[in-house]
Amino acid sequence: MKVRLPDRRRRCRRLFSTLWFVASALIVSAPPLHATDQVVTDAGDSGGANQLRAKLSALQGSGGGALTFNLGSATIVLVNGVLPAITTTVVIDGGGIVTVSGNNASLVFQINASGTLTLNNITISNGFNASGDGGAIQNLGTLNVNNSKFFQNKTAPAWSGGVILNLGALNITNSEFGSNQAGNGGALYPRFAASATTIIGCNFHDNTTLNTTNGWGGAMLIWDGAKVGVQNSQFINNTANSGSFSSSTIDRGGAVYVTFNSSLTVGNSQFASNSAFFGGALYVDPGGSLTLTGSDLHDNSIGVFDGTQGGGAIYNAGNLLVDTDQLHDNHADGAGGAIDNVGPGSLIVRNTVLRRNQADGGGAIENDGNATVQTSTLADNIAMLYGGAIDAADRTDTTKALTVTASTLSGNNAALHGGAIESEMQLTLINVTINGNSGPEAIDHYDRPITLTNATIAQNTGTGLSLHGSAALLLRNTLLASNAGGNCSGAITSNGFNLSDDTTCGLTNTGDHQGPTFNPLLGPLQNNGGLTKTQLPQAGSPAIDAGTGSGAPARDQRGYLRAGAAPDIGAAEFGGTIPVSLANISTRGFVGIGDNVMIGGFVVTGNGNKLVLLRAIGPSLGNPPINLANVLQDPTLSLFNSSQQRIGFNDNWADADNAGSIDPALRPSNALESAILISLGPGAYTAIVSGLNGGTGLGLVEVFDLDPTAGSKLFNISTRGLAETGDNVLDGGFSVKGPDNETVVVRAKGPSLSDFGLTNVLQNPTLSLFNDQGSRIQFNDDWQTDQRDEIIATGLQPSNPAESAMVRTLAPGNYTAIVNGVNGTTGIALVEIYGLN
Repeated sequence: MKVRLPDRRRRCRRLFSTLWFVASALIVSAPPLHATDQVVTDAGDSGGANQLRAKLSALQGSGGGALTFNLGSATIVLVNGVLPAITTTVVIDGGGIVTVSGNNASLVFQINASGTLTLNNITISNGFNASGDGGAIQNLGTLNVNNSKFFQNKTAPAWSGGVILNLGALNITNSEFGSNQAGNGGALYPRFAASATTIIGCNFHDNTTLNTTNGWGGAMLIWDGAKVGVQNSQFINNTANSGSFSSSTIDRGGAVYVTFNSSLTVGNSQFASNSAFFGGALYVDPGGSLTLTGSDLHDNSIGVFDGTQGGGAIYNAGNLLVDTDQLHDNHADGAGGAIDNVGPGSLIVRNTVLRRNQADGGGAIENDGNATVQTSTLADNIAMLYGGAIDAADRTDTTKALTVTASTLSGNNAALHGGAIESEMQLTLINVTINGNSGPEAIDHYDRPITLTNATIAQNTGTGLSLHGSAALLLRNTLLASNAGGNCSGAITSNGFNLSDDTTCGLTNTGDHQGPTFNPLLGPLQNNGGLTKTQLPQAGSPAIDAGTGSGAPARDQRGYLRAGAAPDIGAAEFGGTIPVSLANISTRGFVGIGDNVMIGGFVVTGNGNKLVLLRAIGPSLGNPPINLANVLQDPTLSLFNSSQQRIGFNDNWADADNAGSIDPALRPSNALESAILISLGPGAYTAIVSGLNGGTGLGLVEVFDLDPTAGSKLFNISTRGLAETGDNVLDGGFSVKGPDNETVVVRAKGPSLSDFGLTNVLQNPTLSLFNDQGSRIQFNDDWQTDQRDEIIATGLQPSNPAESAMVRTLAPGNYTAIVNGVNGTTGIALVEIYGLN
């Protein structure tokens, strides 16, 4: 019988919540000055007519407006208590040089339900509330904060929200919250379902709790159904610290605590060096909800009182989605170096990297609830006891399960058991690589059903797979090799089509292969395409085409389609094909001279070389069925790498040294046209089409992907040329090669090209997208007029509002993007297509 970590399913009274994300902040700018607007010219608070208190009263007495300061750099100390309540619409702008201090004695602002207050470019400090929530501001109406700072505000230990109590609408942008304190929620306290809080581009640092029994949320406490959305923000060095060590229920959520029926949605943000006793950065109650996307959580930690603490970065008893995040170098003196998912908690981790986290149990993840890990990497995590990457431990509830798919667990270490996984609940691994983990076993499993399908368990320092008790095993299409302690231990039942390079697994069912003669010839653990590192079987491997399609996934760990007469044994498929790509991308336009030559840029992304064919077409555009006039009679083609080195040139395709290797179906139809067949590594490339001896006319530049099985793919093409009218418009053609759909961003740029010294640019381009039946399926003129938020979310928004863009998910097929000028205008333009999948 092994030593177990103390039972951590103890909880005190809690209130619980569900949360949605409020997408964008309402930023109210200062209106133009009106007759009723006020200017503060006296920094005192003694009752003078030109002081802040009097000016704010006068402003509201006339129905509201804007309040500014003519003081230079100044601090206004409120010696007469909180300012008049905001009951109208008021905008206060401190110009970045004015501070309002509560004098460590009072609040600064109160906003009534009828009021709207906008704070721009101002600092609020030393607010204090001894008898209620909200140390500096209490908001029952609407509060908008832009480019402002909040320092050293606090409440008494019995109250929450060192800076702001929010019971209404709160929108904060590009602001800083530092060294604030409260009993709970050192800076912010959003409360009740009517409270909607949006935070964009903010920095919360060095905030802390003061409650002498339970410190909840070093920077923020989200309570009673409140909804909070955070984007592009930082939470650094915040602490939930009661100063008491008498109870194991203390100090939760070093940065944020999310209670029952409340919700927090976080995107593109950072949580670093926060600390508590449960959830070094984030804590979620049962019924609470947390969604993390595109964020970085590192160096967060929890201390230890009685060994029950957990979650170096996140403690979850509610609903937690971790998507496309980085969790690294977090530490727990307890369970779950990065994440502790407990009791009723539901956890989904996908497209995420968990690296170098450390705990007693579960170096990266401790799971006592239900957890799913998808397309993720868990690497170099350490457990002082059990589960170097994951410890899944709940023997009492037979329904709980851990499922891992399309993921890699490598380089993890556990001192006692389970270098990669220690499990006492239902365990399912599909398309998973377990490589190079240290401990007595890579996978140590007890009692519950375990299913391994198309797994690769190789090169671990202990036993590959160790079973104990009544564990019922379903083993199919699984590869075990070169595990130093033997591939298997315990009663292994094979369901066939497995491979082991020793006989410890006792594989004797249909399609099984075992013994030293069955060397799987695995390649190194590396990027072979997809989101995670894999080990590909090399040519001649007995694992190739040796599996069964019955009950097995149609795709491998990378998401590649399994190929051949039968699936391979193991997680990665030899010769698997990319399920979707931009397979053929081309652009047609007028080829001039000088700046008006046609320039085609494209990007190869992924791992490994990609065989491509580039073509420059001209004369054949004048032939049926295209029948264009004024075509480029003798195109030449030059290829440059990202260092502007010319790495290829051709004039007349048949003169190329490797012309015979070009697929006959892809050879240009005219001998004067040009082609380059070349293998390219990942990177950015530029193809330039020009006319021989200064010739001009309509031309076409094309890039073909000739190797869909490679670990790299074509990601983007962008072609610059003259956008004219009629047949001389600039158009970009591309093919989506399935079976999957591809999400693309298409852009038409003109005005911003002048930033590169170009003249005669197209001032107002429009963009039309057509399918292969010739039907226009989307149009845009000025990218902010349609799909603004969707385009911004891709990070590919144009820099000029007059340029055009669209984002669309397309089924396999051929498409054409056409760039025109508004009202028939012409000029140099750029058409771009990005594949996002």
